[in-house]
Amino acid sequence: MVNTGRRNVLEDCTIRLDPAAKPFNAGIALVHPQSELTWKNCLFASTGSAVRTWFEDVSAAGCRAVANHCPPATTFIVKGAEKPLSVDEWRALGFDQP
Repeated sequence: MVNTGRRNVLEDCTIRLDPAAKPFNAGIALVHPQSELTWKNCLFASTGSAVRTWFEDVSAAGCRAVANHCPPATTFIVKGAEKPLSVDEWRALGFDQP
């Protein structure tokens, strides 16, 4: 899902990538640095990346990730980060707190 809009909401959905998806693909791509996307109670049913941002300061984008579920090996690609973030590193940014 590519989010180019503002203040959209994804709720109670399953996000699944094609098994043949390239490693740089993600279930949600955040394009706009002020997107304010909210996704909550979503199931990321694929391994690989759940979220990819096309901007560096994901915390300043006003996004909210609440009570989502993903496999333990899921990663999060944040522009400017040296490597994809783990689930714990993603949560340290304030997203998807258990």
